[in-house]
Amino acid sequence: MAQEMMGKYPDSLLHNYRNRGELLNGKIIFDAASKGDKAGEQAVEKYIKYLSYGIASCIYIFDPECIILGGGISNQGRNLEVMVKQAVEKEIDLPEKCPDIVCAELGNDAGIIGAALNFPKKLAI
Repeated sequence: MAQEMMGKYPDSLLHNYRNRGELLNGKIIFDAASKGDKAGEQAVEKYIKYLSYGIASCIYIFDPECIILGGGISNQGRNLEVMVKQAVEKEIDLPEKCPDIVCAELGNDAGIIGAALNFPKKLAI
């Protein structure tokens, strides 16, 4: 999505990041959006829109009490939670039934921490 938006806005901050040799990732895209970069803003909008479609489907199927957003993008914290919650509320029939949407506290490190906590103390060889 960011690549597509960079094509529409060749003078965007995202081009500057890439020209410096940085790989685009969620943090860079959200940072560009927060600085008013049109390519970053539109990439984030599109990401949130598609994410809200998926979460709305999960709500209809599973009726969860809470949705936890994980991975590196969850480092966006409260800002991400608010944007996703608002988008999801627009997608479901009863917005008042929208579950809590929060970012995982461990962010992108959840998997490695879980693996370390469950690693056996003794290994039989």
